Formats: sequence, structure tokens, C-alpha cells
Amino acid sequence: MSWRQSKADEEIAERLGIDLGAEIIHLYRVRTSDGSPVTVEHDYFPAALLHGRPFNLGSSLYAFLASECGIEITFGIANLEPALVGPERASVLGVEETDLCLVIKQVDYDAAEMPVSYSVEYHLASAFDFRLVRQGPAHLAASAAPGSKA
Repeated sequence: MSWRQSKADEEIAERLGIDLGAEIIHLYRVRTSDGSPVTVEHDYFPAALLHGRPFNLGSSLYAFLASECGIEITFGIANLEPALVGPERASVLGVEETDLCLVIKQVDYDAAEMPVSYSVEYHLASAFDFRLVRQGPAHLAASAAPGSKA
């Protein structure tokens, strides 16, 4: 894992609801499985959350945001799309440029539904079995019923 402070480009600024060029923290991580790299991940959050103080991220961005910034992530909204690994990630993952990956772009929100972090993850398709659980309309109807707890 490495990190650097930089300025928000158009996509990051839009996703985080901040000004173009605002200071951000960019985390870069390569995740492994049994010692082999399987995921390249970029995480972004506004540098303003740090209030100018030094920090130690540790192994979990969510734990860091909760303990050091006082922000609990309540939910995230993700877009999933297939893509080729490409030359930059192929060298990191040790695969061919034409291998497939699943790209997950996710914005995480706090309880006030304010965007807190944005991540772009490249998961090597051959290393994962993805499963998506989708809720049907019965779940929504039950949570909207009088006397039910949402």
C-alpha cells in the first residue's frame, strides 16, 4: 500500500462532491491471495477529513475513517463493468494485458448521505467467483409497512 496527496480531477471531484483541484488522499493497494496479486485498488478521499494532522492509515480505510475522522460509512453505491487488464495492471498482476478483470467503481456514503470515499478496483476475473445478491420488491414493501423496523 502507498498513498500520496494530490488534486482531484474531474471524475474524483464529481464523485466526492468536492471542487475540481481540491486536495485529496490517493491510496494505492495491491491485494493478494495466497501470495499472488489479484486486485489493484485506488481509493480517494478528501484531504480535508484529516484536518491537517498526520495520520497512519493501517490496514482498513473504513476503520481509519471511523477511528481517526469520526466518519462511519453507512452504504456504498457501486458500478460493475468488465474490462481488459491492460498494460499497467498486467505487469502488477503478472498476467497478459488481454486477461479480463471486473472493475468496481464505488462511492461510499455516511449516514447523512454525503460522499466520503471513492474507489476504483480492478479484480482479476480468473481469481474470483463473484456473486450478487439482489433484493426484490417484497423487501421494500415490508420495510415500508406500518410498525415495521427498517
